[in-house]
Amino acid sequence: MSKYTLLLVEDDSVLSSVLKDFFEINGLKVVQAMDGEEAMRLYAKVYPDIVLMDIEMPEKNGFEVIEEIRSSDYTTPIILMTGSRMDDASMIRGYELGAINYQKKPVSPPVILSIILSKLHPTIVVKQLKIGEKLLILQNQSVTMDDFTINLREREALVLQTLLDNVNVPVSRKKLVDIIWRNDLPANYNMLDGIMYSLRKALHIIPELEIQTIYGRGIALKKI
Repeated sequence: MSKYTLLLVEDDSVLSSVLKDFFEINGLKVVQAMDGEEAMRLYAKVYPDIVLMDIEMPEKNGFEVIEEIRSSDYTTPIILMTGSRMDDASMIRGYELGAINYQKKPVSPPVILSIILSKLHPTIVVKQLKIGEKLLILQNQSVTMDDFTINLREREALVLQTLLDNVNVPVSRKKLVDIIWRNDLPANYNMLDGIMYSLRKALHIIPELEIQTIYGRGIALKKI
Protein backbone atom coordinates (compact mmCIF):
# COMPACT_ATOMS: atom_id res chain seq x y z
CA MET A 1 0.00 0.00 0.00
CA SER A 2 1.27 3.46 -0.82
CA LYS A 3 2.04 5.77 2.08
CA TYR A 4 -0.71 8.03 3.33
CA THR A 5 0.05 11.75 3.10
CA LEU A 6 -0.37 13.94 6.18
CA LEU A 7 -0.46 17.73 5.84
CA LEU A 8 1.07 19.04 9.08
CA VAL A 9 0.30 22.73 9.70
CA GLU A 10 2.27 24.10 12.66
CA ASP A 11 4.20 27.37 13.00
CA ASP A 12 6.32 26.10 15.91
CA SER A 13 9.28 24.68 13.99
CA VAL A 14 10.48 22.56 16.93
CA LEU A 15 7.11 20.88 17.47
CA SER A 16 6.60 20.49 13.72
CA SER A 17 9.97 18.76 13.37
CA VAL A 18 9.28 16.42 16.30
CA LEU A 19 5.88 15.42 14.93
CA LYS A 20 7.19 15.01 11.38
CA ASP A 21 10.00 12.69 12.48
CA PHE A 22 7.68 10.61 14.65
CA PHE A 23 5.01 10.21 11.98
CA GLU A 24 7.51 9.37 9.24
CA ILE A 25 9.14 6.71 11.42
CA ASN A 26 5.66 5.22 11.71
CA GLY A 27 5.06 5.07 7.97
CA LEU A 28 3.36 8.34 7.02
CA LYS A 29 4.46 10.79 4.35
CA VAL A 30 4.49 14.26 5.94
CA VAL A 31 4.17 17.59 4.14
CA GLN A 32 4.80 20.62 6.38
CA ALA A 33 3.28 24.10 6.31
CA MET A 34 4.24 26.93 8.67
CA ASP A 35 1.16 29.13 8.26
CA GLY A 36 -2.38 29.09 6.94
CA GLU A 37 -1.61 30.49 3.50
CA GLU A 38 1.09 27.89 2.90
CA ALA A 39 -1.28 25.22 4.18
CA MET A 40 -3.83 26.03 1.48
CA ARG A 41 -1.20 26.09 -1.26
CA LEU A 42 0.10 22.68 -0.24
CA TYR A 43 -3.40 21.28 0.25
CA ALA A 44 -4.27 22.17 -3.34
CA LYS A 45 -0.99 20.70 -4.56
CA VAL A 46 -0.84 17.35 -2.73
CA TYR A 47 -4.47 16.65 -1.73
CA PRO A 48 -3.47 15.00 1.58
CA ASP A 49 -5.22 12.02 3.10
CA ILE A 50 -5.46 13.77 6.48
CA VAL A 51 -4.66 17.20 7.99
CA LEU A 52 -3.20 17.95 11.44
CA MET A 53 -3.34 21.67 12.10
CA ASP A 54 -2.67 24.24 14.79
CA ILE A 55 -5.36 26.86 15.34
CA GLU A 56 -3.21 29.87 16.26
CA MET A 57 -1.14 30.63 13.15
CA PRO A 58 -0.03 33.66 11.13
CA GLU A 59 -1.68 34.65 7.84
CA LYS A 60 -4.74 32.44 8.31
CA ASN A 61 -5.72 30.68 11.51
CA GLY A 62 -6.84 27.09 11.68
CA PHE A 63 -10.54 27.97 11.70
CA GLU A 64 -10.14 29.94 8.47
CA VAL A 65 -8.19 27.14 6.82
CA ILE A 66 -10.65 24.43 7.77
CA GLU A 67 -13.53 26.58 6.56
CA GLU A 68 -11.81 27.06 3.20
CA ILE A 69 -11.06 23.36 2.85
CA ARG A 70 -14.61 22.38 3.76
CA SER A 71 -16.04 24.70 1.11
CA SER A 72 -15.16 22.01 -1.45
CA ASP A 73 -13.90 18.97 0.49
CA TYR A 74 -16.19 17.34 3.06
CA THR A 75 -14.30 14.11 3.58
CA THR A 76 -10.59 14.67 4.31
CA PRO A 77 -10.17 14.22 8.09
CA ILE A 78 -8.89 17.32 9.91
CA ILE A 79 -7.48 17.25 13.45
CA LEU A 80 -7.02 20.55 15.28
CA MET A 81 -4.36 21.37 17.88
CA THR A 82 -4.42 24.31 20.27
CA GLY A 83 -2.34 25.80 23.03
CA SER A 84 -5.04 28.15 24.24
CA ARG A 85 -8.42 27.78 22.55
CA MET A 86 -9.76 24.79 24.47
CA ASP A 87 -12.93 26.47 25.72
CA ASP A 88 -16.34 25.07 24.80
CA ALA A 89 -17.13 27.77 22.24
CA SER A 90 -13.89 27.20 20.32
CA MET A 91 -14.28 23.44 20.37
CA ILE A 92 -17.87 23.69 19.17
CA ARG A 93 -16.77 26.02 16.38
CA GLY A 94 -14.05 23.60 15.30
CA TYR A 95 -16.42 20.64 15.19
CA GLU A 96 -19.13 22.64 13.41
CA LEU A 97 -16.60 23.65 10.74
CA GLY A 98 -15.72 20.00 10.17
CA ALA A 99 -12.88 18.97 12.49
CA ILE A 100 -12.93 15.34 13.60
CA ASN A 101 -10.80 15.80 16.74
CA TYR A 102 -9.41 18.49 19.02
CA GLN A 103 -6.04 18.09 20.82
CA LYS A 104 -4.69 20.27 23.64
CA LYS A 105 -0.98 21.16 23.61
CA PRO A 106 1.42 19.84 24.67
CA VAL A 107 0.27 17.04 22.40
CA SER A 108 1.24 13.38 22.64
CA PRO A 109 2.62 12.12 19.29
CA PRO A 110 1.59 8.49 19.98
CA VAL A 111 -1.96 9.55 20.85
CA ILE A 112 -2.29 11.68 17.72
CA LEU A 113 -0.83 8.86 15.63
CA SER A 114 -3.44 6.46 16.98
CA ILE A 115 -6.19 8.93 16.01
CA ILE A 116 -4.69 9.37 12.54
CA LEU A 117 -4.38 5.63 11.92
CA SER A 118 -7.93 4.98 13.13
CA LYS A 119 -9.16 7.35 10.42
CA LEU A 120 -6.82 6.16 7.66
CA HIS A 121 -6.91 2.39 8.00
CA PRO A 122 -9.53 1.17 5.56
CA THR A 123 -12.53 -0.69 6.82
CA ILE A 124 -12.97 -4.15 5.34
CA VAL A 125 -14.43 -3.76 1.86
CA VAL A 126 -15.83 -6.93 0.35
CA LYS A 127 -17.17 -7.15 -3.18
CA GLN A 128 -18.30 -10.39 -4.80
CA LEU A 129 -18.98 -11.38 -8.39
CA LYS A 130 -20.39 -14.72 -9.52
CA ILE A 131 -18.64 -15.98 -12.66
CA GLY A 132 -20.28 -19.22 -13.78
CA GLU A 133 -19.76 -21.61 -10.90
CA LYS A 134 -16.93 -19.53 -9.47
CA LEU A 135 -17.04 -16.66 -6.99
CA LEU A 136 -14.63 -13.73 -7.26
CA ILE A 137 -14.09 -11.89 -3.97
CA LEU A 138 -12.39 -8.52 -3.58
CA GLN A 139 -11.49 -7.84 0.04
CA ASN A 140 -9.55 -4.63 0.54
CA GLN A 141 -6.53 -5.18 -1.76
CA SER A 142 -6.81 -8.92 -2.40
CA VAL A 143 -8.77 -10.71 -5.11
CA THR A 144 -9.48 -14.38 -4.50
CA MET A 145 -11.16 -16.96 -6.75
CA ASP A 146 -10.91 -20.71 -6.44
CA ASP A 147 -7.45 -21.42 -5.03
CA PHE A 148 -5.56 -18.33 -6.14
CA THR A 149 -5.12 -14.82 -4.77
CA ILE A 150 -4.16 -11.62 -6.59
CA ASN A 151 -2.70 -8.81 -4.50
CA LEU A 152 -3.43 -5.32 -5.79
CA ARG A 153 -2.06 -1.88 -5.06
CA GLU A 154 -4.36 0.49 -3.23
CA ARG A 155 -5.40 2.49 -6.28
CA GLU A 156 -5.90 -0.63 -8.40
CA ALA A 157 -8.24 -1.97 -5.72
CA LEU A 158 -10.20 1.30 -5.68
CA VAL A 159 -10.69 1.12 -9.45
CA LEU A 160 -11.68 -2.55 -9.35
CA GLN A 161 -14.12 -1.90 -6.52
CA THR A 162 -15.82 0.78 -8.63
CA LEU A 163 -15.91 -1.46 -11.72
CA LEU A 164 -17.40 -4.31 -9.68
CA ASP A 165 -20.14 -1.94 -8.54
CA ASN A 166 -20.92 -1.31 -12.21
CA VAL A 167 -20.35 -4.63 -13.99
CA ASN A 168 -20.95 -4.33 -17.77
CA VAL A 169 -21.65 -0.60 -17.39
CA PRO A 170 -18.96 1.91 -18.47
CA VAL A 171 -17.57 4.17 -15.75
CA SER A 172 -16.23 7.48 -16.98
CA ARG A 173 -12.54 8.19 -16.67
CA LYS A 174 -13.41 11.41 -14.83
CA LYS A 175 -15.33 9.48 -12.18
CA LEU A 176 -12.42 7.10 -11.66
CA VAL A 177 -9.95 9.98 -11.38
CA ASP A 178 -12.24 11.73 -8.87
CA ILE A 179 -12.48 8.57 -6.76
CA ILE A 180 -8.72 8.05 -6.64
CA TRP A 181 -7.40 11.61 -6.34
CA ARG A 182 -10.48 13.74 -5.51
CA ASN A 183 -9.56 16.07 -8.37
CA ASP A 184 -9.30 15.86 -12.15
CA LEU A 185 -5.89 17.36 -12.84
CA PRO A 186 -4.67 16.40 -16.36
CA ALA A 187 -1.64 14.50 -15.04
CA ASN A 188 -3.92 12.14 -13.11
CA TYR A 189 -5.45 10.82 -16.33
CA ASN A 190 -2.00 9.60 -17.42
CA MET A 191 -1.56 7.90 -14.03
CA LEU A 192 -5.01 6.32 -14.44
CA ASP A 193 -3.80 4.78 -17.72
CA GLY A 194 -0.91 3.21 -15.82
CA ILE A 195 -3.25 1.86 -13.16
CA MET A 196 -5.53 0.36 -15.81
CA TYR A 197 -2.56 -1.31 -17.52
CA SER A 198 -1.44 -2.86 -14.22
CA LEU A 199 -4.97 -3.96 -13.33
CA ARG A 200 -5.50 -5.62 -16.71
CA LYS A 201 -2.19 -7.41 -16.30
CA ALA A 202 -3.11 -8.59 -12.80
CA LEU A 203 -6.51 -9.92 -13.92
CA HIS A 204 -5.32 -11.66 -17.09
CA ILE A 205 -5.44 -15.03 -15.33
CA ILE A 206 -9.24 -14.69 -15.16
CA PRO A 207 -10.26 -15.21 -18.83
CA GLU A 208 -13.95 -14.77 -17.98
CA LEU A 209 -13.33 -11.09 -17.20
CA GLU A 210 -12.19 -8.31 -19.46
CA ILE A 211 -11.64 -4.62 -18.78
CA GLN A 212 -12.81 -2.78 -21.88
CA THR A 213 -12.40 0.85 -22.88
CA ILE A 214 -15.64 2.07 -24.44
CA TYR A 215 -14.93 5.07 -26.65
CA GLY A 216 -16.63 8.20 -25.39
CA ARG A 217 -18.20 6.42 -22.40
CA GLY A 218 -15.42 5.17 -20.16
CA ILE A 219 -14.15 1.84 -18.82
CA ALA A 220 -16.22 -1.26 -18.14
CA LEU A 221 -15.61 -4.61 -16.47
CA LYS A 222 -17.24 -7.19 -18.75
CA LYS A 223 -18.11 -10.79 -18.02
CA ILE A 224 -17.30 -12.82 -21.13
